Order: sequence, then structure tokens, then C-alpha cells
Amino acid sequence: MPDKLDSKWQQVLDVLTQKASDSGALVKVKDAKSNSDRIKLCYDDPFVREHLKSWVQEIVERKRFCKNKDISNQYRTKGNKAYAGANPGSALDLYTKALFYAHKDSEDVYLSYGNRSAVLLFLGKHKECIEDANKALEWSVKDLARQCRLYIRKAKSFQALGNHGEAQQSLRAARSLFPVNIDKLDPKQSKLLNEVEEMLKSVPPPADDDDSNEIASSEVVFQHLKNSFSPNSKLVGASDSVELRKSAKKGRHVIATRDIELGEIVFFEEPFTFVCLPDPSHLHCQFCCRRTYNPHPCDNCAEGSYCSSDCKTKAWKQFHQWECGAGLELCYNIGIAHLGLRVALVGLSADKERYSTVKGLLDHIDKLYPDDLYQYSLISTALVIYLKQYTDLFSGSSRQSNLSDLGGLILAHVAQLVSNGHALVDCQLSEEESPFGVCSEHQVRVGTGIYPAASMMNHSCDPSIINSFHNQYLVVKAIKFIPKGTEVFNCYGPHFRRTPTYERQEMLMGQYFFKCECEPCRSPRDFLDKFLGSRCQSCEGTIPYNTLQCAKCSDSMSLTFQQDVDKADVLLLRAKNYVKMNEHERSLEPAEEALKYLSKHFYKNNREVLECKDLIARSCACQGEFKKSATLIEECVEGARELYGSISIEIAGEILKLTDVVIRMMKRKNPDRKLYERTKVYASEAQVILKLYYGVFHPKYLDLNKNIKTLHSLHSKEVAPV
Repeated sequence: MPDKLDSKWQQVLDVLTQKASDSGALVKVKDAKSNSDRIKLCYDDPFVREHLKSWVQEIVERKRFCKNKDISNQYRTKGNKAYAGANPGSALDLYTKALFYAHKDSEDVYLSYGNRSAVLLFLGKHKECIEDANKALEWSVKDLARQCRLYIRKAKSFQALGNHGEAQQSLRAARSLFPVNIDKLDPKQSKLLNEVEEMLKSVPPPADDDDSNEIASSEVVFQHLKNSFSPNSKLVGASDSVELRKSAKKGRHVIATRDIELGEIVFFEEPFTFVCLPDPSHLHCQFCCRRTYNPHPCDNCAEGSYCSSDCKTKAWKQFHQWECGAGLELCYNIGIAHLGLRVALVGLSADKERYSTVKGLLDHIDKLYPDDLYQYSLISTALVIYLKQYTDLFSGSSRQSNLSDLGGLILAHVAQLVSNGHALVDCQLSEEESPFGVCSEHQVRVGTGIYPAASMMNHSCDPSIINSFHNQYLVVKAIKFIPKGTEVFNCYGPHFRRTPTYERQEMLMGQYFFKCECEPCRSPRDFLDKFLGSRCQSCEGTIPYNTLQCAKCSDSMSLTFQQDVDKADVLLLRAKNYVKMNEHERSLEPAEEALKYLSKHFYKNNREVLECKDLIARSCACQGEFKKSATLIEECVEGARELYGSISIEIAGEILKLTDVVIRMMKRKNPDRKLYERTKVYASEAQVILKLYYGVFHPKYLDLNKNIKTLHSLHSKEVAPV
């Protein structure tokens, strides 16, 4: 079963599947003529129907996502403590939760917006601060001090954005709250009035280029991508550089109609629909997947989350009116079936031609194991039971037939998504700040979408494209030169530089039902042998990771191999624990000792060796040993180049670390001209990689550019004549 399922739900599935196996119902469902018939077989079985109804009822009665004043107040109180304790990140999250549990138009809603605006101002999220302050000011109950503080926050944010006209307007609005006779003001009100008047004096006059309607950066990026893309008139979402073809051997596949250059956009596709993974922090809009720091809650439940009122309205119309509240908790318990339901719901009102492209995707139902197909059928049946009992989706005399038809559609889409779903990923900062002065970044899956055009690409373990995302849009770029007339390949997950051959073959056959015959899979030697295997002590040859003999001289693995590797593991674990406790000086000795053991038995660019070097480099940087740190990072750059390829994101990540370390080294007046020159070359290489993967507007690309300017500035000061 794909995706994680709720343990109680899994128990229900297991009980019903075992009974179906014993009674022969498993075979009946497998042999049914249509998906609608499969749903009808499940629904018409009293034992199955009552078990599913009972589980659905249990979910509904939990009321986990119901508005609740007490819960809202608890979160707001915790938020106040976090804010007072100088923990703005936690405060922001807690105030958002308080807002989501607050009843529509209640005092709690406006208090939560006001609290959150204060945190957003502190965090420098000025547009979001203004939005929340405006929401808080909509409260009909007038309170001079509260309103004044909101206008002051707006003014500060407008000033930070360079919009002095709006800043003055906000301050004048604050000033108008006070009576003409100010003698009767209490001390707190007098202090606020003084703050307003002082700010009015200090705000510069509006400039001609003041722009209160500044385009959001997300929209700038969208337009940049759109302008870089020439759409295909026949295959919606694809560029005019490709076409869809079909053959008996390959099925549907994508061919380049002209030469495609490195970095060129091949697909820029909006999903038919998508779902966000459960996220207690509500970081992404559930309608457009835009990253948001001040999400808007659903008016009726504590889980619907959107970046704007417009997205909230559109979501309600397309799907949320049927998923609201208990529906979402139900969906969170059933894994990828949530997207199957969403596709069916959106399909009710979608353009028929667009929906037909989704229906045309392969579902491989004939290749599914009987118990998998039966469980997918049970999930789909449970969903339509919920829709029938707790929503107004079904109506009229044909209610029963509508139920089985919609259930059949959901089942078909669930089966399609096993092999056609795309993971939506976002680049997020890790919670632990790195010792280089920047936060480490990693890709996090935030949802799953269905992209009919991009799904037409076949798989290769050595793909010709990479996928990235702008909100819910899939951006597919060429990662290598693709000659005219050749096939454009995606990677369905297992990549030859990251996964051994036998694991790739097993994964692809298990999920996609085909044996991969790409070049790396046909190669008699697994690319990762050298990087995962050990080094022969006799001839320096490679002992593959899944054997005990050298591929070159046939000598057996060293008797001390396992002992030394176990020692290295213990030492590395100790070093990592010291790093977690910020005791970097104590981490160096065990980490360097571990590296000796690993270097004895593994190739220099073995994954574990590179990980160990990276750990030592971080600890050295924290101890001010920048030269040693830089040397190790350079070794990691070259190791990543050999292991992951010359334009891998791993290389860019290591180079960004290198620029951080060299900057700190140069600030200590410890110049190294040769290292500076090498770092300049590396940084240019990283610019190309980050532009390819993320684009020129991405924070990582901008961080690198900032570092390059800082390096140049520091170098200029060093060489400037005295």
C-alpha cells in the first residue's frame, strides 16, 4: 500500500481482507468487469459496509478539526509565552493554530490576527504583517490601544518596504484615534501617542516611485518562468520542443522535435489537482501550494488552510465543501487515496477534455495483487460512504448508482496514482543552524499532484531532465543536451547514482510493473560498487558492497573490516552527539579517528567517508580552523562531483558552505589568495547549478550571489594600496 496509513484503519483493512480471502470475495472483486462493480460488491456486503460505516463514524465523532474556543485560547496563551520568551518561530505557529480553531468572526479571530501581526513584524515578514493587521482592524469592537498598535505595525512594515506614503497614512489613522483633548489619556495611551507623533516626524515624504501595489515575488517568478516557456499547442503543459508519440514497444513517450539545450524548460505544467500532506504548521496553501507565513483558515473547520481569500473561495467550490473538517481527517488516514478522491471531486466540474487526459493515464489494475486491489476498493467505498452520510454530494433517485460510479472513479484514480503521482517538494531550512552561519537546506515532500502531460515521459535511471516546483506548478528542465529525435526521460525515483541496480529493478517492477533496460541497468558493473563497496587490501581494487571478494584479484575481504567499520560507527555517533550539543572541540577527535578507520577500507569518495569529512569540516569551522575546514570541503566538492555528477545539487550545497567558510576566514584577516581564486571558480560553478535547479529568484541563488559579492569586497580591501 502506498503512503502511510492510520494504524486503526490498517487493522480494519486487514480484518476485511482476511475475511474476503476466506470467503472468495477477493477473487470476485479482482474479476469484476468494472470499478463500479467492485465498489458495489464491497458496499452490498453487510459485514464490509457496517465495518466501514463504523470506522467513518468514529473519525467524524473525534471532532479533531472542529472550531473550539477553549483550544484556540490555549494556543494563544502558549503563543504569548513563546513570544515573551524570544521564540518567535514557535509563537508564529501557535498564533496560527489559535486562529484556525477560533470561530468565525469571534473576538478570538481578531486577537489571533493581531498577535500574529506582531510576530510577523519581528520576523521581517512585512507584507504578511500588513495583511494580518488589516484583518485585526476589521473587528467591530473598538479599543484605542489595540488599534493604535496595529496601525504602528503597519507603518513600520510599510517603511521597511519603502512605501513612505502608506506609512504616513497608517500613522495619521493612528493619530485620529486619539481625542482632541489629550489630558484625559492614561499613561499607556500617552506613550502610544508620543510614539505615533515621533514616527510621523521621522517618516520621509512619499516618493514618486512609492508603490503600494508591489507585485509579490512569487508572481514575478511565475511570470519569469512563463516567459521562458514556449507552450505546445497539442500537449497542454509541454513545450513546443517535444511531441507525444506512441509505439507498441514503448507505449506513449515524449520525443524532442528539435535540439534541447541544458537548462531549457521542457514542461511547465499546472496539476489537474493536488493534495498537501498533513501539516500542523499550515505552511502551504491547500489550493495553490504557495508557501505562506500567515495562512487564512477555513471559516468552518480548523484544518483548511489558504494563502488568500481567493484561494479559499475557489477551494470551497472545487472540493473543500465535501472534505471540510472530518473529511480531511478521514483523508489523512488513507494515504494516497486522498488524491484519488480529490481528482474525482475536481473532475465533477472540470473541463471534460482536461479530465479525459487524467482518465487516460494507465492504472495497471489488471497487474495489481488481489489483496491490494481489494484494499483500494475498500478505501474508495469508505470515501463514498462518508460522502453519502455526511455531505450533500449525492441527491435524487439515482443516489445508489451515483455512489458506485463515483466510487469506481475514485478507485481508478487511486490505482493511477500509484504510478503517476508526482511528489511536490519544497526546500526548507533544517531546525539546527549550521556552524557556517547559514541554515542547512533539504528537500521536503509537501504534497502529491497529478500532472497528465509530464506523466507521458518514460523512465530512465539516468534521466535527461530534473523536476522542480513553483507553488503547484511542475517545472521540468533539461539536465543535459537532448538531440532532436531522441526520447526525453524522467526518473521515477531510483537514480543510478543513488540506488544500486538490484534495488532499482526491484522498486520499478514492484510499483511500475516493468523491467528497466536503460544503459546503467544494462551495464555489467554497478556504478555504485566503488562508492558503496570496500577497498581491497591486496590490490586496491573494489570489493562490491554485496560480495566478500575483490572484483579484480578475487582476494577475500580483510578480517578486520567489520571490526574497524563498527568502531568507526561508534566514533561517528559520538562525534555527532557532541555536535548536537555544540561541543565541536570534543567532536573532532572521535570524528578524525573514525575517518582513519573508514579511509583504511573505503574509497576516498565513499559516501561514509564524505559524510565524515563534512562533519569534521563543520567542527573545524566552529573552532576557527578555517583553512582545514576549507580543504575538507573542497575534497567533499570533488567527491560529490564524482558520485553525484558534475551538475548535481550536492556540489552546489558544498560550494555554498565553502564560500561561507572562506568569508569567515578572510574576515579574520587570514588571506589565502590561491584559496580565494579557487573559491571564485567554484562559486561560478554553483551559480550555474542553482540557476538550473531553482532559478535566479531562489533564496539559495541569492545567498550565493551575496557571498560572491562579499568575497570580492573582502579581497578588494586586502589588495587595495595603503
